[in-house]
Amino acid sequence: MYFFHPSEIAEMAMQVEQQGMDFYNYLGAYHQKLSKLFLYLAKQEENHCFLFQQMAEQMKAEAIEKEYSIDVKSMLRESFDGLEETAFSIKKLAQNTPIQSIDMRQFFSIAIDAEEQSIDVYQHIQESFTDDWARILSSIIKEEHKHRNILLRFKKEAGIST
Repeated sequence: MYFFHPSEIAEMAMQVEQQGMDFYNYLGAYHQKLSKLFLYLAKQEENHCFLFQQMAEQMKAEAIEKEYSIDVKSMLRESFDGLEETAFSIKKLAQNTPIQSIDMRQFFSIAIDAEEQSIDVYQHIQESFTDDWARILSSIIKEEHKHRNILLRFKKEAGIST
């Protein structure tokens, strides 16, 4: 068993959302053709970040750690590290190649994977929050599903195969 203060989990989820927002903002700024899509997703991630920040602040008042059956902190850390590494590699790649000429398959694959990771982690931690916060997390999970589906639709419409 693992013990964490729920505010720690919300703060880590906030970092994951921040990385997603930064990633989408970066793509939106440099890829004109799909900037509207990426900037929309960045705004959505910013909203999630704000919600997790509110959760963390309110949960800090509770001094009780909760028991988790899985190592949620490690899962969130892996997700955060993966997004950070992805954003760094895209920026590094873009230093040598104009971002518009980078294979869009990479962008969509990375973004879809990130959304799926978020969904998975958030579903695992949902049961650890109080009913009010669990409902909010449920709505975030639904939005992450929508993001993934939007990305899949754009990928299909662009004729980009896996």
